Amino acid sequence: MYVQGPGGVGKSTLLRRFADEGRDAGRPVVEVNGRLIDPSPAGFEAEVAGAPADAVLLIDAFEHCQGLEAWLYDRFLPSLSQRTLVVLAGRERPSLAWTSHLGWSETLAVVPLGDLDRPEAERLLELRGVAEGVRGKVLGFAGGHPLALSLAASVEGSGDGVSWAPTPDVLTGLLSQMVGEVPSRVHRLALEVAAHAMTTTEGLLRAVVGGERGTEMFT
Repeated sequence: MYVQGPGGVGKSTLLRRFADEGRDAGRPVVEVNGRLIDPSPAGFEAEVAGAPADAVLLIDAFEHCQGLEAWLYDRFLPSLSQRTLVVLAGRERPSLAWTSHLGWSETLAVVPLGDLDRPEAERLLELRGVAEGVRGKVLGFAGGHPLALSLAASVEGSGDGVSWAPTPDVLTGLLSQMVGEVPSRVHRLALEVAAHAMTTTEGLLRAVVGGERGTEMFT
């Protein structure tokens, strides 16, 4: 199974649920965090070495080792026992070379995760103890994004919702999860320009970060 979706949409939460259910079913669970491993075949194999044939193998933050995708579907996954259950979760979509491969078409399940619908989002806020009078304003800010809803639910406000507003801590936490790691200071500067300018053009970025890098950042 390949779980795909943007930051904060609930991929890691879903994998934790899979881990709990796997252990409840008596299956050995192997969890791999793509942020923390050496993104090479040797590094990946070292993380899963000794996994039993009936293991549940959960790979989170796969976007950090996306370069292993072809090696996984060509060599590693076919070498596993048919009893092994494998779930990858990442921000990037699986490659067309994988999803269109005849050998994988009946084996690979791609599960895109998106925002919660309105009743689901309202139910989440209810379970988090958000006052009914505040929920409308929270939903107006967060929409159906699970992380935004959860962070916003932690902000106290009046029961009528008039005084509710997301705090800087909520905004900072949300942005760090959704944007993720920024590759360089130039990338961050380009993002900051785009956040403040009404319209971001290639010419504007070239003027701020320099000619060649401006074109790269705009792309």
